[in-house]
Amino acid sequence: SIYDFQSYYNITFIATNGCGLQTSCNVNIDYVVDHCNSSSDPEFASPTPVSGTVISQPANTLFRFKLEGTHSDPGRVYLVASNVPVGAVLYPILPVFGKPAGSDFNWIPDISQIGMHKVKFTIIDTCGFFTDCFIYLDVQSPPAIVDLSMLIEGFYDPDINMQTGDT
Repeated sequence: SIYDFQSYYNITFIATNGCGLQTSCNVNIDYVVDHCNSSSDPEFASPTPVSGTVISQPANTLFRFKLEGTHSDPGRVYLVASNVPVGAVLYPILPVFGKPAGSDFNWIPDISQIGMHKVKFTIIDTCGFFTDCFIYLDVQSPPAIVDLSMLIEGFYDPDINMQTGDT
């Protein structure tokens, strides 16, 4: 990739409470402006689910998939997302850039998140060309749990002949 400008910054954040206790956090920032030389849109690549894919699972189970975007032209691409559900984790954290640029999506929705969630992922090249990928996460009610302790004694009916596995 051809860089028009590149710079590196290290920033330290310091927090102090009323008792004088202090903590700090270092953040490294790599600032790059890429040369714009694009003739095509960036694209999502395998193993990214195809745009429009619906993934259905019950609440309290893991939704997991990988995202990867690239470009046939020189230069890096940026992966960003919007409408990410509360509690979902993308690692590395978005936005991420590279060639390719990728991230792992992991989410265990709780019962309050039942319903359809439309998440938008976007790959952007250094010229501003982009491609969107919409993934629909269908959180369903978990299967009902039958409490066998609720069966009443004497429920047995000798006229019904059922064996293990019959329904």
